[in-house]
Amino acid sequence: MSNTKQTTIGLFTALSTGLIVLVLLNMLLPFQQAALLGLVTFMVILWSNETLPLGWVALFPIVAFPMFGIADTNSVAPNYAKSIIFLFLGGFMLAIAVEKTGLHKVISNKMLAIFPSTARGMIFALAITSGTLSAFLSNTTTTLLLIPLALFLSEDLKLKVRFGLPWPLLMVPVSAVLSLPSARPQT
Repeated sequence: MSNTKQTTIGLFTALSTGLIVLVLLNMLLPFQQAALLGLVTFMVILWSNETLPLGWVALFPIVAFPMFGIADTNSVAPNYAKSIIFLFLGGFMLAIAVEKTGLHKVISNKMLAIFPSTARGMIFALAITSGTLSAFLSNTTTTLLLIPLALFLSEDLKLKVRFGLPWPLLMVPVSAVLSLPSARPQT
């Protein structure tokens, strides 16, 4: 089936199902609540069958909620600009940049040169790297940066044969948690 035909079928399915939910629930609930559930149904179908890019579907509430009287734009839009969103976005961009430039290979090769090529040595290397990065970066960013490092280390043939799984990747969350301060003051 062609991509245009799939998109048309997906949009028709999402729109018709959303309208059916809206009409049926409007008999039982106030219009705003029925409209909210109809829009959620519409968006879930678009999201699950990937008719439209996920970013487009995620932006629908900014336009649709005020249009149906569910919420005004001033109460919907701030949810798209929370500081935690930008923290994750920056961490993901930094991790992708590290992987694209090959910096993860350089750091991993330095770790392999300093620490022994054993499981214990690699765990220690990841813990030291995690602690060092956490001193300068947020823990979220540190974890995202350690994933390419751990994946590259897991490709080491000697360790893969010995342990049979990408074990350094399992150590990323552990090393990130170990670098958390026990009592950080909230600001």
